Amino acid sequence: PGTMHAACGAIDAPRGIVGRLRQAWPGVAIRVRGDGGFSGPAMLDYCEEARLGYVFGYATNAVLERRSEPWLRE
Repeated sequence: PGTMHAACGAIDAPRGIVGRLRQAWPGVAIRVRGDGGFSGPAMLDYCEEARLGYVFGYATNAVLERRSEPWLRE
């Protein structure tokens, strides 16, 4: 329903896929990429526990741009 957070149940999809990928290719490096709405504590914990690389995008704002400027130039 419209009252549920976007990340509700989001872990179910990668959990099934990661299991199948690791069965087929045990040593494969897996990375998860998603919108910031999916980056709740449960998803981040899952990615860490499952040893997944991950990147979640966040909306930009002036403070974020200012603080990340050195890394962007690099």
